[in-house]
Order: sequence, then C-alpha cells, then structure tokens
Amino acid sequence: MGSHRVFRSFWWATNALLALSLLGTLSTGIWEHSVRQYLKGFSDAIIPEDSSPQQKAEAILAWMRYGPPRREAPDTSALSAHDPTDTLNYRQLLEVCGSATNAFLNLSRSSGLEARRLLLLSPDRTAKHVVAEVHLDGRWVIVDATYRAMMKDTQGEPLTRADLQDPRLFQEATARIPGYIPVYSYERVAHVRVGALPVLGPVLRRVLDAVLPGWDESLEWSLLLERRSFAYFFLSVWALIFFPAAANCAGLAGRSSPAHSAAPPARQPHPRHRDFLFDSGDQIARVWYLWLRLRPRQQRCRTPRPRHGRGDASSRSR
Repeated sequence: MGSHRVFRSFWWATNALLALSLLGTLSTGIWEHSVRQYLKGFSDAIIPEDSSPQQKAEAILAWMRYGPPRREAPDTSALSAHDPTDTLNYRQLLEVCGSATNAFLNLSRSSGLEARRLLLLSPDRTAKHVVAEVHLDGRWVIVDATYRAMMKDTQGEPLTRADLQDPRLFQEATARIPGYIPVYSYERVAHVRVGALPVLGPVLRRVLDAVLPGWDESLEWSLLLERRSFAYFFLSVWALIFFPAAANCAGLAGRSSPAHSAAPPARQPHPRHRDFLFDSGDQIARVWYLWLRLRPRQQRCRTPRPRHGRGDASSRSR
C-alpha cells in the first residue's frame, strides 16, 4: 500500500511539472520569437538587400567596426553575453571575444547565413579565443569578430581553419590585422567544450564522439551557447517530452505494483434457501426435497363450478 502511494505521488508531481513545462514552452517560445523578430529588423537595417553571402558577413563586420556609439554600462555584471539586446548595444560586450562572436553569429543567422562558433584551445584544452565560421561557397571560412576581420590570404581569398593551420597562411592573414595577438593557433579547436564540465565532461565527450561522430559540427549546439532565449526554449521542449513519458511510466509502475495488483478477496456466494434448511450431510432430506420439487404436477380432480350469465333462466328463477 505504501509503494502504491509513492507511485501515485510521483505521478501527480510529474503531471504538475508537465503543466509547468507547457507554460514554460509557451513563454520561452514567445520570447524566442520576439528575439528573432528583433534580430531580423536589426540585420535588415545594416545589410543591403541584394548582398552576396560574403558581402553580408563583411557588412556586419563593418557595422561592428564603424557603427554608431554604443552605450556604456556602469555595471557589466548586469549584462548578459547571451542576450542579443545586450551584445548588440553595449560597448563592453562588443570588445570581448565571446560576446562579440555571439553578436556576429546572431546577426549572421538572422540575415540567412550559416554560421557557428569555434573555440581555439590551448594544449590543456582551455579556451584561448573565440571566433566564428561562416559557410561561403561550400567552405567554412574564419571570421574573427573581436578584430572585425575575415581571415584572408594575400590574394584576398577567405581562409578556413585547415588553411590557418599552415604557419605561412596564418602569418599572411594576421599581418593584415592591426594589434592581432599571434599566440592564437588553429591546431586544437572545438565547437562545444564539453570537457569543461566537472567530473563527467571528458567522459561525456568520449561517449558522444563514439556514439555520434561529428556531433559538435551541428549549428544547434552552438546556438544554445549564443542565445539565452533559445536555450530556455530548447530545455522547455525537452521537459515537455520527458515529463509525459515519466508520468506514463509512473502510472504503469503503480498499476503493476504488488499493492495494486493483489487480487481482492473472493466474494462468498449467497447460499440458496435449501442450504439453510438442510445440512450438507443430510443426503436423505436433500433427495426427498428434490423429489418434491421436481415431480410432475398432477391434475386435481375438481369439477369446475359453472358460471351463470345474466340471461340464464335457472339463475333468474332462483
């Protein structure tokens, strides 16, 4: 009986969480839609309509380099590096590699470009720098939003991360960028640094690499780190999928528990009236009783009394 109550309490709790996840999905969905509309209007204002993909990326970099004066936040702890309304409007965030890259990626996606973040790692796999990759003409070329530059060689051809692993091409690309720190390298990179998670991080990355090769090449993983509204919407949708399954499992477990599956006590049949009259061992009385009940009824030899009608002469004479 106690286990049945536990399953029932768990069922009610999962249903309450399901209702909360439904409300969360609706609210975060509205939030994400408003952010997308904001970014779409922002990108339309700074990117010419008939631009090519490369021109779109360079227009975003030009706005970041020569745009209007940005606001100054007296307290940067109140700003969010994952909220486009902050990263696009405050100077402090546009000068940090992570939030500047987030601003570039949000505007790139809203203008129709395929873009993702790329982490440059040190030998101990800590992030040294954050850049962006933009898909142009079938190649993922490097854009460093912190320095407002697209990596190019001396002929002006955009370079990929594989190209920048060549020291000569890396020197050609960075020599054209004022103040660029040459300690950055593209030997060790990652899109999502799962290994930074405590304890389970390295194990989780090895499992993901074995089960889903190339999982970190997906855009959705990068977007979770760039936009807070999308991350909350993503988690709410997964909660909306998980809690119905959990409630269903709790219901099935509760119905299959011993307290619930125990058979109810058998109902005793009502004894018939002859069982009240005779004892079960009185066979002679039982046979005599059955003979009386089952014998054919005999016709009684009684002469029926005639019924006299109103017009009968004999009745009138009486």
